[in-house]
Amino acid sequence: LWGLIHCGTSKGPGPLAPETKTMKRLIDAFDRAYIINLSERPDRRQEVEQDFQQIGLSIPDDKVHYYTATRPTERAQFHSIGARGVFTSHRNILELAVKDRLRNVLVFEDDVSFRDVGERFIARLLAQISGQEWDLLYFGYASPLDEQLSGPLLPWKDITLGTHFYAVNGPFMARMLDYMRESEAGPPGDADHGPTSADGIYNRVRLRHADVRV
Repeated sequence: LWGLIHCGTSKGPGPLAPETKTMKRLIDAFDRAYIINLSERPDRRQEVEQDFQQIGLSIPDDKVHYYTATRPTERAQFHSIGARGVFTSHRNILELAVKDRLRNVLVFEDDVSFRDVGERFIARLLAQISGQEWDLLYFGYASPLDEQLSGPLLPWKDITLGTHFYAVNGPFMARMLDYMRESEAGPPGDADHGPTSADGIYNRVRLRHADVRV
């Protein structure tokens, strides 16, 4: 299993972490990036555009696209309307990436903000990414805590919280999509096979399939 590096955070009530243009180098290393933004939240879109400007990117552009999400009217088999909407957005982005035959894809939620990790750290990180086989990379998360980690890349076998900044590698996309579709059609309330959140489905596939490289 490969990779946790805490270089993105989800916005909370406290001050934002400092931004750095070194993060642009990381984004440029991937085929495409999508930012999930609800159509009813133009305020979030404006905030995330300001954050990306701080790292030297004016979005949207050829590299960074918006995925404009719409809130479902029913929760279906999910535990809430919000969980269904987030899950569907993350699934649809993988479908777009597979359709366009991308080698890999970055996924952002619109509450992401960037940390200053430094040029040397980014250089080490990019060298590790290019030199390793991987399926998923988490760059931003609410859990685990920094004290649990050393980097830049760290094999991780436990759960994570947060899907606001991660990457999926091309060879794993179709497998992950199949797993998501099976979960969506599974029995409600089934912790092993039923519908779950975006966090939950990525944790589930990692914990139940030891060959997934995270």
